[in-house]
Formats: sequence, C-alpha cells, structure tokens
Amino acid sequence: MQAENWYSSRQDRADGDQLLRRLYNDYTGMEYVLKSSVVAIDGAFRQTDHLIKIHDGRDADEHEEDILYRIVGTSLQTTPPPQPIATQSEMMSSGQVRLIEDRQLLAAFNNFELRRAYTTNSYDQISDTIQPIRREIYSKMALLDELNEEGEVLFGAASEIDIDWLLSDPEIYRSLTLMRRMQGQYLMQLQMLEAQAHDVVVALEEKLGVPGRHDEFLHADDVDAEAAPQVTGEPQTGEDS
Repeated sequence: MQAENWYSSRQDRADGDQLLRRLYNDYTGMEYVLKSSVVAIDGAFRQTDHLIKIHDGRDADEHEEDILYRIVGTSLQTTPPPQPIATQSEMMSSGQVRLIEDRQLLAAFNNFELRRAYTTNSYDQISDTIQPIRREIYSKMALLDELNEEGEVLFGAASEIDIDWLLSDPEIYRSLTLMRRMQGQYLMQLQMLEAQAHDVVVALEEKLGVPGRHDEFLHADDVDAEAAPQVTGEPQTGEDS
C-alpha cells in the first residue's frame, strides 16, 4: 500500500508538472493575442480621436480623401476579447485542478479568468453602443465588397465617404466622442488583462525553471505568434536552464 501511494503521488506530481507546462504555453500565446489586441484597439482609439480633432478644427491639415478613408477604416476596427484558456477550462471540468499544489498560481489562474469574463461582458455592452455608430458611418460610405465563386464575402476597401457630413454634422461628432469613450474603456480593460497574463507567465516561468525566455520573446522585433516560447519535456534547472 505504501508503494502504491508513493507511486500515485509521484505520478500526480508528473501530471501536475505537465499541466503547468501546457498552461505556460497557453498563457504565453494568450499574452501575445492580448498584446496584438491592445495595439489594434489603441490604433482605433487614436484614429477616432483624430477624426474628432479634424471635425472640430484642431487638426487644420488638408487631408486627402484616401487618407481620411484609412483614418475612418482604422477607427471602425474592433477586436473581440479572447476565449478562455483551453487547458484551464479542461483542468477545471476534469478535476485535474487537484494536481496544482501551488495555491498562489491557482489564485492567479482564477483571477485571470474572472478578469477575462468581465472584459467579455464589457465588450458586449460596448459593442452594443458602438455598433449603431459604425452602421451610421458605413451608410455614408461606398463599400467595395464582392462575392467570390464560392459565395464568400470578400471585404474590399471603403471609399467615397460623405466628407462634408463627416466633418460638419453635429450628430456624428457626438457619435464619435461616444465611440472614443467606449474604445478607451475597452482598451484599458485589455491592457489590464494583458498585464495579468504577463504576471501568470512570469510566475509559471519561475515555477518551471525557465526564467528569461518569455521576456526575450516578448521584446523581440517582429514577434511571430507561432514563435512564442513553448515548454516541453521536463523542467530544466541549473546553469543550462
């Protein structure tokens, strides 16, 4: 019985280590996704602010129409919040959570999921507010979309927007200021979620004995999602870790 208990405990530790490595890979990928989302939403927020400055005369430059099309197109971009961490969802539903002995890590996993769910709910509310504004702007544009042979929509450029309306109508000004506020709120929530994902990744690196790999990846030029650090096999220790 003692031998069986020893073997069972040893197997649980091995399974727990493997689970942590999977979580590390998932959270590293999650942070990359959130980093990209923050960049996209920040761009939309800044371009919406640019449109407002053009509208109220604080940007006196004469903008070519194609430049305005690009500004409008970027301001209308949206990035939905990420889905739950796959390994974490599996861990909770299968009871494998018992394999994680580090209570601080468990708390970090739970806090991240709570923040992610909160961000998702907020995104739905924000999207409900912004969507009518997008439709209002799109109704004043020529959208060069078309169908391919398979009947799928190929999204083309937006052009021939009613510039006079965009730059002078008081209603669109109010709509743009509301959209900027909504984008700013969503941006802050994504930034907080990204910071939490980063903290989890760093904690997992310390637990698994792979310090430095993540920061090296995160600050590399031209980051490729598929090049995110992946941990496989046994955790390394010592000078070669």
